[in-house]
Amino acid sequence: MDYTRKASIQRKTLWQQIADVLREDIIRGKIKPGERIVEEDIAEKFHVSRGPVREALRHIGEEGFVVYESHKGSTVKTISYEEMQEKYLVRSTLEVLAIRIIAGKLPEEIEREMDECLEQMEKAAKEKDVYHIMCYDEQFHSCIVRAAKCETLYKIWAMLRESNLCGYYTMGVESIIPFDVLRYNHEILLKGIKELPIEKTAKLIEEHYMIVPEVLHEKQCKKSE
Repeated sequence: MDYTRKASIQRKTLWQQIADVLREDIIRGKIKPGERIVEEDIAEKFHVSRGPVREALRHIGEEGFVVYESHKGSTVKTISYEEMQEKYLVRSTLEVLAIRIIAGKLPEEIEREMDECLEQMEKAAKEKDVYHIMCYDEQFHSCIVRAAKCETLYKIWAMLRESNLCGYYTMGVESIIPFDVLRYNHEILLKGIKELPIEKTAKLIEEHYMIVPEVLHEKQCKKSE
């Protein structure tokens, strides 16, 4: 799902519009991890019946943003450090597989899309707009997987995409975002895909992903001292 490409609101159903708002509020931290989302309150806010709200919650639940429990309702999902580390490891492994399939042959349209992501990511970084940084980061990495033109690989990778976003708002990743070198950190991946041997590019991908849980772990250790 590309969060940066918003269709005209007239083309979206009511539940889709509500889902968009809830999703963005969760990512921006307006609705906190573990916070309960009450259907009745949301329906009242949007002046709609509870049907579209229920459908919106079901949809973002499938994406991994909320969890539903009987007698409790929907709450914003939280993710542990261990779970985040595990998912980053799997995501990086899938992207490395995509790199091997691509073998340096990046389609022109994908390269253009990645270049555009870099431009927009840099603008968002200058404004320290974490929400759009996350959106363009996700789009950039999806380009790598889509370039492999392997539907099964992309589907498996996409299953972990929302969990990656959960990591941002649950683990406080925004506090360690390297705003000044964000574009550069992604440019070296793009350059590696086009110019470097596959094994070196694979290492870049792995390091790019695993530095986040490593830094978070160090930060948590310092807090507990």
